[in-house]
Amino acid sequence: MRRVVVIAGLAATLASIADAEANVAPLRSRGQGVIVRSTRRDKALAGAHLVLSGTVLAHLTVAGQSGWEVPLALALTYLGYEAADFISGVVHITTDTIFASPDFRRHHLRPREVTRRSFANAAAGTAPVALAFLGATLIGSHFAPMELKLAIDAVGLGLGQGAFLANVAHKHSHMTDEENPWIVRTAQRLGLMATREEHVGRHHRPPYDRSFAVLTGHSNRLIDRLKLLQKIRRGYWKLTGKVPFTWREPGGEKVMKEDLPEGPYPTITPITPEEAGLGPP
Repeated sequence: MRRVVVIAGLAATLASIADAEANVAPLRSRGQGVIVRSTRRDKALAGAHLVLSGTVLAHLTVAGQSGWEVPLALALTYLGYEAADFISGVVHITTDTIFASPDFRRHHLRPREVTRRSFANAAAGTAPVALAFLGATLIGSHFAPMELKLAIDAVGLGLGQGAFLANVAHKHSHMTDEENPWIVRTAQRLGLMATREEHVGRHHRPPYDRSFAVLTGHSNRLIDRLKLLQKIRRGYWKLTGKVPFTWREPGGEKVMKEDLPEGPYPTITPITPEEAGLGPP
């Protein structure tokens, strides 16, 4: 239950501290380069997220007033949060395999670049998804029967927080305990954010075929067991005839032969520095 209580306030708390000088000074001292500050759009998205989150939370407070409804609401919020972790894994697999932009491709070669991003800038990539979840929650709860309002509000709140924090959790999983603020270290110990060991230790090793979920990392074993990565890559190749990007990364040819045990095998050309978006560091 303590985990779920932290979720409700985690986004607001992180927003108030993550752009502070103390959070970026360790990076400067290690020569990590220019910090990517939040733009007005990034901050507007973060503000909109907090407003919608507060509205859903207010609805949830009204819906869950009896004693037994409080633990149920907490449990359903946490369920929604973990569902966002699973979604982050599926999206990560898809973007790595099919829709990989230069930023995505470069990340495997320069993983520490993500740590230069400020809080709102890191969250901005998935903030529209979070806003969509929260907006759908408010609409669905408004038209739903009274007995379903609590469940819709709670699960939607968890999804909205998880979607908003996915890239933030990813950023902090690339940072050390010394670099991370105390609230992040606490969230990682409680299992609300993926740890460095879970993400960097398991995903950032060629051929980059494990630990795709970036919010808490709890979905990774399920994703691996379902072989979603292999199914998505194989399906993409068979449907489009195009080579997945992950087959072109270091170690990718071996992975391709595991994905296509019966062949035939396409011609593989390694990703060039230009395709990987490798400009000046």
